[in-house]
Amino acid sequence: MKKIAYLFLLICFTANVKAATSITASSVSGHWTLAGSPYMIYNDIYVDYGSVLIIDPGVDVVFYGAYGMHVNGSLYATGATVQPITFHANDTTGWYNTSTAAGSWKGITFGIYGIPSTDSSSFQFCKVYDCKTNALALFYRNLKIDNSTFFHNSGFVVNVYLDTFNKYEMSNCAVYNNTSSVTCFTNLGNVNIHNCSFHDNASRTNMLSVNKGNLLLNDNLFYQNNQTDSQNTTTIDIEYSNAVVMGNKVHDNTSEFDGAISAYYSNVDIVGNYVCNNLSLINMISGSSCGSTQGGGGIRLSAEGDTVNKYNYTIRNNIIANNDARYAGGAIYIIGANANIFNNQIINNTAYNGGAIHMFNNVSSSGHRCVKVKNNLFYGNITTNFALPNPHANLEISSGDTIEYEYNWTENPFYTDNINVGFGYNFLLGDTTKNIIGTDPRMVSPTSSAGVTVNASTSNFFLLPASPCIDAGDTTGAAPYSVDYARNTRIYGSRIDIGAFEFNPTAYATLNTNIPVPEKTISVYPNPANNIIFVSVPGAKGKIELQDISGKQIIGKNVTNTLTSFDIHALPRGIYFAIWNDGSGSKTAQKILVE
Repeated sequence: MKKIAYLFLLICFTANVKAATSITASSVSGHWTLAGSPYMIYNDIYVDYGSVLIIDPGVDVVFYGAYGMHVNGSLYATGATVQPITFHANDTTGWYNTSTAAGSWKGITFGIYGIPSTDSSSFQFCKVYDCKTNALALFYRNLKIDNSTFFHNSGFVVNVYLDTFNKYEMSNCAVYNNTSSVTCFTNLGNVNIHNCSFHDNASRTNMLSVNKGNLLLNDNLFYQNNQTDSQNTTTIDIEYSNAVVMGNKVHDNTSEFDGAISAYYSNVDIVGNYVCNNLSLINMISGSSCGSTQGGGGIRLSAEGDTVNKYNYTIRNNIIANNDARYAGGAIYIIGANANIFNNQIINNTAYNGGAIHMFNNVSSSGHRCVKVKNNLFYGNITTNFALPNPHANLEISSGDTIEYEYNWTENPFYTDNINVGFGYNFLLGDTTKNIIGTDPRMVSPTSSAGVTVNASTSNFFLLPASPCIDAGDTTGAAPYSVDYARNTRIYGSRIDIGAFEFNPTAYATLNTNIPVPEKTISVYPNPANNIIFVSVPGAKGKIELQDISGKQIIGKNVTNTLTSFDIHALPRGIYFAIWNDGSGSKTAQKILVE
């Protein structure tokens, strides 16, 4: 019996050995199946024009030397969640060492530089690793990469060249533990990167770069990337492009000079992103900075030298918190650019100069450059250059053209909230008396202090019901987006709220079910209740509304006394809110449980 079992195992082992397929021809096509796997590559291979290669789920493609795959025809590499297709080198010794060809392979190339192609390909559920050149290159053709993983690559992970009519899409992919430039695009076509994660990469240049393209970058994760081996590095680099950067979480990245998101000579809408705990290392004290041209812990916008004054940037509905620029502009750095900064929460950022925003906008010969700062919530930002008069000032204007600053919540009046150095600013627009000055904007649980080491990921920047930011903004010339940071309807109530979040009772109840409500200036009793309630307010003025969880008014009464009663016996069981508007625009709320 033992001999039969041994013979069975020997037959199985022999079958598995015979299953391997050696590829020694340069031209490949046809169908690579799991039964023939692994496919062992001993030379450069080519899918020629008009040819098709299909690779089945679970197939292992192994390169025995510094060889690559060149797809001039069509490659359909479609794996599965539990059976990805793998592309890698047999010898991984020193995969990170670019001074030797050993221990790697030369990646997969679609198309030829300068030659457009209409061939189609599919690349899904694949793993690509241990490559020293371009792990994947795309030249002048369309491609979608989906649900694929790239790691242990020391060259460009994806290098794309497109013409005007080409489209490149990357979705649901993971890019991590690479030691060179993670992704680089130089294109004139359309790029859509969404629902991907880029993390723990140590690239020597920008981690993601888009040049001369139309970019939609949405709902991605960028975290714990380190770009510090050369100058002018950043996590996300956008140049000479039209771009929408929306719904991404960009946190805990380190760069040498520029912000985590940097845009040059482009038209970019940066909307609804979480940009927190990023660090820009260049600093003034060490003498290594290039004057006022580098900076921005979170976001850097540039159109310096633009003589036609055609580039415009919009930053709206973003959470920009606890970033640090060792030189200037803890949250945002602007140089030579038109910028609209609307409805952001800019919290606890630090910089040597300009804890929140640094502006360096010389007057353009072709017209005025204008930076509009409106409906933003500034809180806790610190300038670490204590030689300056106010370390808690949010703005540093080294050389400003036209500034509009109104309807912001801040801890300082405008004339102490900005530090004018150099030439200061030429024109001030807006009504600075419309800014709200206070000590507490009433957020649920923001970061406790300033600085990049304070973790913002566990914080909740949503507004409390009693926040003075509710219904305190203004949309005139402020181009509100249709939804807020949480993707709820942007304007709820009579006016837009200050900050990235639009308060409404439904969102508050959903996001903050287990968060205790701080002490209120109004009280409701009994609570819980079932027949009648009494609402006590400090002053006999204004109006009290009872709203359901959707924000719909159920009952409303003008206040004629400090104590107002409501008959609630007909109300269904559930959560309601008593909201007191004292007539000055300030609102205070209290949650009610009806049994």
